[in-house]
Amino acid sequence: MTLIEENLKNTEYNLKTHLKKLKLEGNSAETLKNIAFCYKDLGNINLAIKYFLLAKNLSPFDKTVYYELGKLELLNNNSVKAIKLFMRAIKLSPDYIEAIISMGEAHECIAEYDMAEMIYLKVLEKNPVNKKIYERLGFLYLKTCDYKKAINCFSDILAVDENYSEAYFGLAKCFDETGKIFEARRYYKKYLNIEPFSCHKKFVQTRLSFLSGPKKILSVNSSHLRVV
Repeated sequence: MTLIEENLKNTEYNLKTHLKKLKLEGNSAETLKNIAFCYKDLGNINLAIKYFLLAKNLSPFDKTVYYELGKLELLNNNSVKAIKLFMRAIKLSPDYIEAIISMGEAHECIAEYDMAEMIYLKVLEKNPVNKKIYERLGFLYLKTCDYKKAINCFSDILAVDENYSEAYFGLAKCFDETGKIFEARRYYKKYLNIEPFSCHKKFVQTRLSFLSGPKKILSVNSSHLRVV
């Protein structure tokens, strides 16, 4: 049995346990949340939302419920609704970093890049060594083709964590899109060394094959490189 299969089996067992507890003991916010988390882990977004909403009705001041609902609405491509939920979570807990970052991601999803950038920069004011924020900013600048800022963000990450794989991936894409073949190949290879089973593996191998070919094209259509 693989690790994924084992985790799936454990989640299904936990779900049955929590559903049984709910039937025997009646509604409780904690039990409803546990059921929702199980459905989320199993990939059943709609049922996860259903049980988080039931938990919210019993515990309307639980910031985690609003945050989790926001993340699920993002998965359902309901970015505007997700933003409202993240705002509710942040109102309950102004320093809820995960919710603030996720709200920035939601603004990115609807191409409100200026708002997303402002949110990330605000977080950096209080958390100047937050690698996740630098990563989000780096990929945001990639989307807006501000490669200089993107390179600075990814480089800042590596200055404090030389094994942060996504920083290598981000740098590789920056150099790839700007036609700097040698640098792009270098960072793609470094990324694969750290993440040999990455979900980006096929994309990276394709780019490496292209960049190592006999014909090197310095100007490429960046739309073919968008994977983040």
